[in-house]
Parts: sequence; C-alpha cells; structure tokens
Amino acid sequence: MTAAALASVVSAAGTASPTPLPSPVPAAGATSAQATATLIAAIIAGAAALTAAVIGLINASRSLTQIRREQWRQQFQWAIEKALSHDVDESNVDLAVLTKLVQQPEAHEEDNEIALVVADLVTDRTTQPC
Repeated sequence: MTAAALASVVSAAGTASPTPLPSPVPAAGATSAQATATLIAAIIAGAAALTAAVIGLINASRSLTQIRREQWRQQFQWAIEKALSHDVDESNVDLAVLTKLVQQPEAHEEDNEIALVVADLVTDRTTQPC
C-alpha cells in the first residue's frame, strides 16, 4: 500500500461518524415486560424451593417412621423371646409388654397375630401339668 492510499484510509476513518451506543435505560414498554418476567421468574423459583422443602419433609417423615418401626420391631422380638422363657414370672411380665407393644401405632395387623400366637403358646405351656 502506498503512502497516499494509507493517508486516504486514515482520513476516511477519521471522518466516519461513530455508531451510537445503546442506551442502558430500556424503553418504557420494555420496563413493564422486564418487571413481569422478573416477577414470574421469582414466583417459579419460590415454588421450586417450596416443592423441594415439602419433598424433604416427606422424606424425613418416612425415614423417622422407618426408624421407629425398626426400634419397635426390636422391642417386639425381645418381648417374644422373654415371653417364651421357662421362668413363669418373666414370661407373664413379657406378655404384658407384648400387650402394650401391639397397642402402639407402629404395630401392624400381622404383629397382633404373632402376639396372639405367642400368648397362646405361653398359656398352653403354663396350663399343662408338669
């Protein structure tokens, strides 16, 4: 490129009008649309957070129920073993414990049936002559 051509390019660049930058302030119609979009996004985010909290509470409740049921099952098993003991006094006390255990909310129908079978076994054993 010659010096004259370079000079003409430089002078043309200096005389070109610059493009205006966009205004940081939105137009009047865009403000309400933006506010509406922001509000909707906030509502959706809030609903998502609330849903996550509810799911967390449900899972925690289920976990607590499972823990209580497992503890109850251990107590039930212990009471059955003691109720079938050869010591009559210990057996009678543990039959009373079984009665209380099957009255708790963690007891299921099958548990009541098992407790009745155990009570029948203990009763049959204590009524039989030695």
